[in-house]
Amino acid sequence: MTQGGIKSKERVSEFGEVFTPEHIVKEMLDLVKEQSYNIEDTFLEPACGNGNFLVEILARKLETAKRDIDNFNINVIKALCSIYGVDIQHDNVEESKARMLEVIKSAYNSIGKELTANDLKTYIYILDKNIIWGDTLTAKFMGDIYTGKLYESTYKKYDDRPELKFVEWKIADDKIEITEFTLEECLNDGVVPVTESYEHLGLDEFLFKETKAISIDSLHSDIPDTRLEYLSNLCQEHRERVNSEFDSIMNSPEAVEDYEENVHKTANKSNKKSKTKKVITAW
Repeated sequence: MTQGGIKSKERVSEFGEVFTPEHIVKEMLDLVKEQSYNIEDTFLEPACGNGNFLVEILARKLETAKRDIDNFNINVIKALCSIYGVDIQHDNVEESKARMLEVIKSAYNSIGKELTANDLKTYIYILDKNIIWGDTLTAKFMGDIYTGKLYESTYKKYDDRPELKFVEWKIADDKIEITEFTLEECLNDGVVPVTESYEHLGLDEFLFKETKAISIDSLHSDIPDTRLEYLSNLCQEHRERVNSEFDSIMNSPEAVEDYEENVHKTANKSNKKSKTKKVITAW
């Protein structure tokens, strides 16, 4: 549960975990509104939680993608390739992916376009590389995303867990070129890409050492049906939880009053902004 912006008081105490409310997410992204709707502009959320920012960014990018129905599939891929997230909690990382898949499914439904299992597997392939179970502060992977098992350092004075890495995607026609960079290289315009493979990412050794580009149509083949089923179930669980929380809120008179008051305040704020035409400089 994330009611009130937290999953549990224990996680707040131990990890400082508090989720950014939806209205604040929207206001912050409006500071970089043009970029947030651009399909290929890159975003990195270093402490993504269960994906509040990631979901909104993807939703905005897909609104742009809907303008070109003929190229919608490839534009979904481009949008996903541009969104990165890191979190130290395994359940948050997986829930982020599930929620992003829910956004994709909703976008397909809204334009009446068929979404196949292979499409979903292709998107999961990218999400499993871009939404990372790791610690941005130490620049280390936390554990194996598929098993939920934490990595342990074998040295007391030196953290020898696998180094945090990010995949850069370059699309050309029906091929996609994949290059892996360390966090340090990303921050310093990475001069030398790292080409070694890590088994916990499910990457074959030849992928980076011998092959610069692979077919986009083959990405889905590395994702088993069990992985698709697992994340699809998380989608359903999240949807049911959100509906349940909304129903419980709307059945409370006090909550309804608070909700209506917040809607009123938001509307007034929007009217004031439109009248003053205030210019905001984004980073």
